[in-house]
Amino acid sequence: MIMVLDKGNTELKGGLFRKGELIHPFRKEFNSETGKDLGEFLLEMLRQEGYKAQEVERIAYASVVPAFNSLIESACLRYYGKQPFAVDRDSITGLKIRYRNPLELGTDRVAVAVAGSYRYTDRNIIIVDMGTATTFEAVTKHREYLGGAIVPGIRIAGQALAEKTAALPEVAFIHPADICGRSTTECIQSGLYYGHLGAVREIIKRISRDKFPTEEPLVIGTGGFAEHFRHESLFDAIHPDLVLEGIYFIQELNRNENRNAEIQTA
Repeated sequence: MIMVLDKGNTELKGGLFRKGELIHPFRKEFNSETGKDLGEFLLEMLRQEGYKAQEVERIAYASVVPAFNSLIESACLRYYGKQPFAVDRDSITGLKIRYRNPLELGTDRVAVAVAGSYRYTDRNIIIVDMGTATTFEAVTKHREYLGGAIVPGIRIAGQALAEKTAALPEVAFIHPADICGRSTTECIQSGLYYGHLGAVREIIKRISRDKFPTEEPLVIGTGGFAEHFRHESLFDAIHPDLVLEGIYFIQELNRNENRNAEIQTA
């Protein structure tokens, strides 16, 4: 069994893989400053699912929070006796990166691009990852990573309204029943939902037109907010845990004994 971790700006996502299949995803808001807290959380998660630490053969992670890396390393060594594999700029990904400065490219964005390219080997794809930020990745069927776009995520947008104005409250994100709200809360909810819907649709349209003019790409949704837009005809497929799959694929590619082998998938 392989444990995969992804530390984002607001939460820790993780998953357990067996024979290439994600058998148990999990997520938690986690901002502790100690590896002990992280290690104990992971042990308790395993216990609740009926697993033992000894069943974890390998651990891999990606993080967009540099200060968190040492916590993951210490927790894995202390509680599992294993050095985790870190997805970084030196990792083998199987992608041809066309970014002007690859050092700027977040590991989470690389991971979803890798996962999408292995799920859909014969298609050009656009991946929309709707988390703290909403990111767009364009990948050709020849596994060329072309770049993408980044816009503020839904939660960030709502928080910014509440923090930067005197009278607007922070609201729960929902699919509003009516485009025209009849209270301040309803108006904000409408703006957050339909504003993001419009931005995502427009960026998908322009990437498709500019980068894939002769062959319509497959559009994949992922991340915590993607499910809210399932019925808006934005996505051809939704895979909520694509980043975890990508980290799994990358660690498989980078295993010394497996560098020239095919990735095992479910």
